[in-house]
Amino acid sequence: MTSRISRLLLFAAFTSAVAGLFLGGGQLVTAATPGEGAAPATLPAPANAPAPGRGGGRPPAPTYPQGPEPGVHDPVMIKEGDWYYLFRTSGLLNVMRSKDFKSWDRVSYKVGDQEVLTVFADKPAWTSEIQPTRSDFWAPDISYHNGKYYLYYSVSSFGSNRSAIGLATNKTLDPSSPDFKWVDEGKVIESHNPDYYNCIDPNSFVDKDGTVWLTFGSFYWNQGGRGAPANPDAATKGGMMLVKLDPVSGKILPGETPRTIASRAYPDRAIEAPFIVKSGNWYFNFVSWDRCCAGLNSTYRIMVGRSNKVTGPYLDREGKDMALGGGTQVLAGDGDRIIGPGHQGLMEEGTPGTRNHRWLLLYHFYDGYANGASKLQLRPVSFDTGWPVLGEVINKPSPQPTRPSAAPVAN
Repeated sequence: MTSRISRLLLFAAFTSAVAGLFLGGGQLVTAATPGEGAAPATLPAPANAPAPGRGGGRPPAPTYPQGPEPGVHDPVMIKEGDWYYLFRTSGLLNVMRSKDFKSWDRVSYKVGDQEVLTVFADKPAWTSEIQPTRSDFWAPDISYHNGKYYLYYSVSSFGSNRSAIGLATNKTLDPSSPDFKWVDEGKVIESHNPDYYNCIDPNSFVDKDGTVWLTFGSFYWNQGGRGAPANPDAATKGGMMLVKLDPVSGKILPGETPRTIASRAYPDRAIEAPFIVKSGNWYFNFVSWDRCCAGLNSTYRIMVGRSNKVTGPYLDREGKDMALGGGTQVLAGDGDRIIGPGHQGLMEEGTPGTRNHRWLLLYHFYDGYANGASKLQLRPVSFDTGWPVLGEVINKPSPQPTRPSAAPVAN
């Protein structure tokens, strides 16, 4: 996310306040895993603590099931059967599910007698190379092909591009199925100095011909270091990267090298969370610009460009290449309740050309009426005009929230 440093600081400050997100009481969706296994390690405090607003204060630990706007960061969603499964930034990766977007339950499974509330019962050993003392994985991405689900996620270190993208697979997301089992597939790609990119915020895209791509990145290269001038290569290197994957293993194909498809130069710089979809003849690259993870002071917004090739160039409505700072705004905050919407995901549901076909855009926002708590919002998306057009929010709480008389106003 935009300066992951800010996120880490916020998470550290609010760990004790939000431990109830995963370890407290509430309703669970559970299933026992056949056979015995090692007891899971003590679960870490979640990494998706709602960011504080200017007024300070600590958010109460939620109970489950949650309502239509559950607390999330970096949400992504996929449907299996009648259930929508929602993945989010959270320790060893937390999952929720819903049938109607009105009520969300936690998903869990058992290892022996222990209830596991995250994808991983234990921290994957390889991640200790990057996070030797922590277990907070970011920005998951979920897709289905080749008969199984591919879950990509970020593992990063404080204030650097020492990062990696990991992969876990599962035949099903239903914890009651005998086929349910998360398999750690290890590391997909990593970055460290002097690499010009940062391996966070993964998104896998499966093209109609079965080719699989991974896009990822942040504005690490564009920063040029604290107090340093803008890097002269910022417009052509770093930023949002794209690389081809082996469709079976989910790993990078031999000889493939990441290429830049979106970037921003100094002084704007902030760009992250790429997400590629195809509608009709166009490939759309959605990204998030500006400041994340600052509660009421967040300025996150969703931008897009399109291309007739998955490799780009992705151009905005004015014809500017996203690799050179282009981007057309899709959604920004309203300066009132909806602050800093971003880190978007998209989900296609149904068969194109049929009545049950639709696209959904999901993202987190900071609630201006709740001291900047981070929450989920969902909107339908139409590509009929050749560009994404958003519909009305479909997970509105009832009754509609109203501004508390003492609530601070966002910048």
